[in-house]
Order: sequence, then structure tokens, then C-alpha cells
Amino acid sequence: MDNLNDINKCVKEIYILQEKNNNLKNEIKKKINILIDKIKTNNNLSRELKNVETINAKLSADQRKQIYNYDLKNEQKKNMIKEKQQIIKELNKQITDLNFHKLASSKFSQNSEISVMLKMCISSNL
Repeated sequence: MDNLNDINKCVKEIYILQEKNNNLKNEIKKKINILIDKIKTNNNLSRELKNVETINAKLSADQRKQIYNYDLKNEQKKNMIKEKQQIIKELNKQITDLNFHKLASSKFSQNSEISVMLKMCISSNL
């Protein structure tokens, strides 16, 4: 009878161990499936990251182009301002020269009139 009890114990242990083995197999399958899902997710994220990097590189190139165009327009505006300032300086100089010429002509004309009057006075006194 002892042998039969031992055999029963052994059989129960075998069943328990088989159940534990099956549970471990199921756990391993679950973990393998989780690992496979993580690998798929990682691959998808890697692809998306490459796409984002490509987009960023293109945006950076576009932004560099926009900055270059912006700087070019600013430089053109600065040049136009310098040209207009130079034109204003030249016009102011011309105005000053004309005012001086007008003043000199006026003085010359006054002197000429005075000379004529003096000559008339001198001739009438004679």
C-alpha cells in the first residue's frame, strides 16, 4: 500500500509539475508576444523618426532659404536707403548752392543798382 501511495504522490506531483510547466510555457509565450509587439513598435517608431528627421532637414533647408531671402531683401532695402540719403544730400547741396547763388546775384544786382545810382548822382552833380 505504501508503494501505491508513493505512486499516487508521484503522479500528483507529475500533474502539478506538468501544470506548472504549462503555465511557464504560457508565460513564455506571452512574454515572447510582448517582445514581438515591442520590436514591431520600435521598428515603427524608428521609421517615424526617420520621416521626422527628413522633414526637419527639409524644413531647415526651407528656413535657411527664407532667412537668406529675408536677409537679401533687408540688404536691398539698406542699399535703397543709402542711395536715397545720398540723393537727399546732393539735393540739399544744390539747394544751398542755389540759395548762395541767389543771394550773390541779389547782392550783385543791388551793387549794380547802387553803382548806377552813384553814376547818376555824380553825373547830375557835374
